[in-house]
Parts: sequence; structure tokens; C-alpha cells
Amino acid sequence: MHFSSLITFALLGAAWAAPSQAITEITEIDNGLQQVAPVLAALGDVTAKLQDLQSALAGITESSPAATAKAALDAKSKAIEDALDKAAKDTTAAQAIPLTGALQLQGPSGKLVTATKDVINALIAKKPIIEKAGFKADVKGSLTRQKAKSDALVKAIQGKLPAAVQSLVASATKDVGDALEKGIAAFS
Repeated sequence: MHFSSLITFALLGAAWAAPSQAITEITEIDNGLQQVAPVLAALGDVTAKLQDLQSALAGITESSPAATAKAALDAKSKAIEDALDKAAKDTTAAQAIPLTGALQLQGPSGKLVTATKDVINALIAKKPIIEKAGFKADVKGSLTRQKAKSDALVKAIQGKLPAAVQSLVASATKDVGDALEKGIAAFS
């Protein structure tokens, strides 16, 4: 009799613990998503600012007044720098990101890499116009500042991630640094 009672209690205990474990796992996933939310928003903002710059570049032609083109590029470049500063600040202030949250960074970071490469390629395509208008050095300076700010953001993100994925993030973000270096070299 005691043995069957023991089995019954064990089964009831297992049945009671299973939902509790599932709730714990769901809570951990939800916490991971909440902790990564500020970083996701920051990456989205930087990507949007890059896309704004690309749109501005598309509107610059050889017949564009130099002062107008320079003002547009300066404003959009400054917006990128500000977004990078805010992203690094928000990321630094965020909580540590668990592995479940870190996985959510793949899509937005991929979009950021693509947007960065697209902008650098668009800038290089407009280089003759930029040189003719006389603000090649301004573009190089802006790209140099963006590279430094991008590096700071990467460090902030890496500092919030589990050690197991920090090296993966470093290799993924290398593409952004490489694209910015390509732009800096093109305008040197």
C-alpha cells in the first residue's frame, strides 16, 4: 500500500512540476526579449538613419547645388552619429541580455550591415560629385567619427551578451567596420 501511494505522489508531483517548469522557461524567454528590446530599438534607429542618408544620396546629382548637397549629407550624417551615440548609451544602460535575447539580434544586425554597405557603396558612387563640390574631407571625417561610434556600440552590445556569443557578434559586426573602413579609404 505504501509503495502505490508513493508512486501516486510521485506522479502527482511530476504533473505539478511540469507546468511550473514550462512557465519558468516561458518567463526566461520573455525576460530575454524584454532585456534585448532597447538594443533592438537602437539598431533599428541607426538602420533607419542610414536609409535616410541613402535616400539623400540618391537625390544628389551633378546639377545639385554644392551647398544644398553638403547640407543634406551633413544633416543625415550627423543624425547617424547621434543615433549611434544614443544606441551605445541605451545599450550600456540596458540589462545583461540572456542567450534567448541574443538570438533576436541576428535579424536587426543583418539589416544594419546591409544598410551600412549600401550607404558606403552609394557614397563611393557619388564620390566624383562630392569631390567636385569640395566636401570630400567632410565625408571622410564623418565616416571616421561613425566608425569610432560604431565600435563603441559594438563594445556596449558585446558587454551585455553571454560570453558564448560575444565572438559571434564580433565577427558579424566586423562587416560594418569593414564597410566604414572602405568608405574612409575611398575618401582619403
